[in-house]
Amino acid sequence: MVNRTIKSQINSGLLLTAKTLLVLMTVFMFWGGTAVIFSPDEVGPNSILRRSLLVPSFTVGSIFLVVSTVIMVATAEHWKTIVPGLLGYSMFGGLIMLFTGHYLSRPVPREVTLLLMLFSAASIGLFLTFQERESSVLDRVALTGFVFCMALATTKRQSKSLAALGGGLALLVLAWAIDRMQRRSARH
Repeated sequence: MVNRTIKSQINSGLLLTAKTLLVLMTVFMFWGGTAVIFSPDEVGPNSILRRSLLVPSFTVGSIFLVVSTVIMVATAEHWKTIVPGLLGYSMFGGLIMLFTGHYLSRPVPREVTLLLMLFSAASIGLFLTFQERESSVLDRVALTGFVFCMALATTKRQSKSLAALGGGLALLVLAWAIDRMQRRSARH
């Protein structure tokens, strides 16, 4: 083990704490802003959003969403490696839903479960291609758009949820296809 000074250990700890708080703040602002703007009727009276914002207003939600989106686009190179693991975890949940036919206490048709698992598998495959290269601006926007679509997919309305998941997958496919075309034209 390398002998580090107490000052360098403290600085390292403070930096790690600041990064962790930034991540938590960004996640809260992103999910909160998305919920307040796109599903205000689903923000319950006892939710943390209502208590922390006092009134879930469109303006505050918009500010939260813009700030968190800027942070996510700027840091996409770092978090793009985590998302495939989260999607893999959702595949495990999909297997449980497939065998039980339920998500928590709500019944879920097997066709929908299979569709969600197929979406997760395709998304994992596409995300792995982003890890093989440094992200372009288009890649960062597509990755952030994918996460945005995942947030929209948490709605209780199945048709809106599936449309959001399809939109997120389409963004990944588009960014992947453009990268492939650019690489192919650069070789010739």
